[in-house]
This record gives sequence, structure tokens and C-alpha cells, in this order.
Amino acid sequence: AKPEPYAGTLTDPAKQAASFYLLGKYEFTQGQRDALETLATAPPKDCPAPAGDREVPAVGVTWFDAVSFAERYSQWLYANADAKLDKAGETYRLVTLNGFFRLPTEAEWEYAARGGAAAGKNYGNPTFIEPGQPLEEFIWFAGAKSANGKLWPIGLKKPNPLMLHDILGNAAEIVLDSYRMTKAGRMHGQAGGFVVKGGSYLIGETVIGAAWRREYPPMDLARKGPSRVDTNGFRLAFAPTVETKAEPQRI
Repeated sequence: AKPEPYAGTLTDPAKQAASFYLLGKYEFTQGQRDALETLATAPPKDCPAPAGDREVPAVGVTWFDAVSFAERYSQWLYANADAKLDKAGETYRLVTLNGFFRLPTEAEWEYAARGGAAAGKNYGNPTFIEPGQPLEEFIWFAGAKSANGKLWPIGLKKPNPLMLHDILGNAAEIVLDSYRMTKAGRMHGQAGGFVVKGGSYLIGETVIGAAWRREYPPMDLARKGPSRVDTNGFRLAFAPTVETKAEPQRI
């Protein structure tokens, strides 16, 4: 199906009146997960250097884990790194617009995965890759010429047009919103399970792409707990709220 247009931009957060979001250049890693865990210790431990297994995507996380990591990362940001969100020395602060880390919505994720405005006429291509370019130069997918059955460290493949690495393949990526059914162009009110996008290192090259999605039940009856899948990870988005009662002028 032809992808629907998406209103938004990833290009210029300095324009405070515009709607925008920022998306992580890489998938959230095991090292980042370990670093957040050290913040919970008293006194906090030193963060280990990013190396080895700490540079691979954090997988086996639940939807609830990913949301919790985003919350804790936001709290750390507000307490420690507000000033680092300056843009070219300007007084502008993303956090003054109630900016926070969260999972990307499925629409945000797919818009970015396809290359957004930078993809031009190639936006409808589910792999964003120009004809004639080998998929294995950009994507970790199933098979000996690519992932060869294992997860790989972030950033080893070429990025998409928005400079996002591993947006397809390697770890499948959990998004914020739940699966929704549609009928006659209208969404049903009831939500389903959580959605993962993009495919993993176990998905074949003929089906992997921005349109690839899977739905999982949030809770696993057999495990009597949240669903964990060894190929599922995530990347974080950072965005201000679109509108709050305190900032009606932004809309």
C-alpha cells in the first residue's frame, strides 16, 4: 500500500512553533541499559566503557521495560544535562517545551525509517535503498551474506538518508502505540498488543523493510509476566508535547 503522508519534521527544532521530534541515531544498547541500572545503586557506580557486548542493541526487553528506560533517561536528563540541549549557544531549551524521551509512535518510526523528506521520490521504497545498492551494506538480515544468525554491534552498516543506523534489521524495534484495527478507513477504539517494526537479524531480505510489523501480547500467559522476545529492542525518540493547557499558543 502507498504510505500515507506524515506531518512533521526531523530537521529544525529551533523553530519552536513547528511540530518536530528527534530520533536516536542508533538502537538503544546493552551498555546504555547497564548505565541506567548503575544510577539505581547507592552510591552510583561508574559506567563501564562501551565495548564488546555493551555495543549491541538491548534485546529481550518488554514494552514496559522500554517505557521505563525512557522515563528514567528523561529524569536523568532533567537533573544533569538540560544545558547540553542548547542549540548553537542559543537560550532555547527543548525541556522548556516539556520535551522528554519516549518510544516513537509507529507513524514517527516508519516516516523516519523510509528516510522522511530526505528520501525524496524514494520514500515509497520500503527499504530506502537505491536500486543497484546491495541490501547487506545497510541491513543486518537473515542469511550468511548478512547477519548470519546473530545480533551485531550498532553502527556497522551504512545509515538511511536521515543518518539512522540499523533502522531496519539487527533488532526489531518496539514502538509506543498499540496495534489498532481499521475498518472502512476508521480506527477501532480498542487497542491490541504492542507493535515492533523493521524486522530483525532473523528476517529474510525479501520481506524486511519499513512496512514490516508484528503484534505481540503485552503479557505472556505461559511465563505469567510481560512478553519478552530475544529479537526485540528499541530506539528512543525525544520530543516536546504538541499542546498542553500551559502552552495553548504552540498549536
